[in-house]
Amino acid sequence: MLNLNNGDDPTFLTTQRSQVNDLSIVSQKAAFFASNWYVSPEESLSDHWRIHFEISNLAIVLEQFRNPSKIDYLSFNIELCKSLSQLGSLTKDLQPSTPHLDNSASNLQSSLHSTLDASCPLSKPNSIRQGKSWWSKELLNLKTECITALCRAKRLPDDHSKCVERWNIYLEKPRWYNRAINDAKAVSWPNFCTDTNSLSATAKLHKLLWKDRTNKLRWLKNPN
Repeated sequence: MLNLNNGDDPTFLTTQRSQVNDLSIVSQKAAFFASNWYVSPEESLSDHWRIHFEISNLAIVLEQFRNPSKIDYLSFNIELCKSLSQLGSLTKDLQPSTPHLDNSASNLQSSLHSTLDASCPLSKPNSIRQGKSWWSKELLNLKTECITALCRAKRLPDDHSKCVERWNIYLEKPRWYNRAINDAKAVSWPNFCTDTNSLSATAKLHKLLWKDRTNKLRWLKNPN
């Protein structure tokens, strides 16, 4: 086992102490893929800071799919007729027997597959990245206030009372920020469901779910 921690930046910080409490322990094989480890200055809404590291040298295999709506049926029929014509000329003089029938069926299947691949090749799914519909300027302002309060709290003054005061102000900001995020998410989902009453919005939702290729049946269902 190996430790990915790099440097002496504290991963845990309060008014009482700052220390490295969080360790990123990985196997020797996994350590080969991890790099650029550091403690992120981004607000974490916790006494523990975000830990950032990158994963590289991993081959991501995307499941390929075939879109039936993009089949060139004219080309498919022409190429299939040519393939079947060639296949018929090769098998017309053969005697009907089990090996010959199996071989002919295999050739027919191969012809169908090759013609389909030529007329409608496999496609890789596009990565769909949607923005957060519940994110707003108000949340951005609250996040900025959290970061500002954090920077003031980290500049520890000599006066202990001022230090405690700054940390109390900072600890109050994430509470309001987290509450505002939960409220925004709670309002966003009913609004989204209301907006999908129209046919165009429902069709768009269906298209997004179909393109994802990872969604399964019954992912969306009535709680009743």
